[in-house]
Amino acid sequence: MKVMSENEGITKGIKDSFLLLDTPLKTYVLYYIVPSFILSISLIFILPRLLFFIPVFPSIALSVLPFASTILYPLVIKSRRSIQIESEFPMFVTQITVLSYTNTNRIDIFRQISKNDNYDRINDEIAELVSIVDTFNISIDDAARRRAKIVSSDLMSDFYEKLAYNLSSGNTLNDFLISEQESVKEMYAARYEARLSNLESVGELFLSANMGSAFLLVFGIVSPLLTGINAQTLV
Repeated sequence: MKVMSENEGITKGIKDSFLLLDTPLKTYVLYYIVPSFILSISLIFILPRLLFFIPVFPSIALSVLPFASTILYPLVIKSRRSIQIESEFPMFVTQITVLSYTNTNRIDIFRQISKNDNYDRINDEIAELVSIVDTFNISIDDAARRRAKIVSSDLMSDFYEKLAYNLSSGNTLNDFLISEQESVKEMYAARYEARLSNLESVGELFLSANMGSAFLLVFGIVSPLLTGINAQTLV
């Protein structure tokens, strides 16, 4: 059951990643996936004959590469967008918190964020949220619930879910953003501390590798002098 749930999660992740492409799904399938599949099938029969000096398995893996690339490309795009959003998220939370104290209408606050050129990805994401509100004439919390299901970043999805819950519960935007800002501080502080700990571990590994290399170098120089072993053989 656990394996099936993991496979379903991977399949759902791939399906969701196709929705993030700028190219329509039908166009992407017809012009990219189908030709790459045909190319991979052809290479499976052609490459083993052309590259007869290479084992069969590597040649088959090389043949499948075009089709695998077109399938995995949306996942790469999703991961890249997620990284961009998460890197801009602290600045976004700070700015929207400041704007919430200017007595500006809620949707106008998000509209100002969407027009901010200082962001690479969050402004586009917020523009999608504003577009849903304007197009379907729904509230921000309903639009946030919709975007939470398809946004590429788990961090942004969690923000949308909490935003929708707080606004629908009658809480003010100011109170929610203040609490969210504190949560973001704690989350990123914990993340940076973990990275610093990993960096210290890498430093210790590097020092150990240098000491081991120095020992092997001395051993390789001294041993032939003491035992008469051929230095090349020892190396």
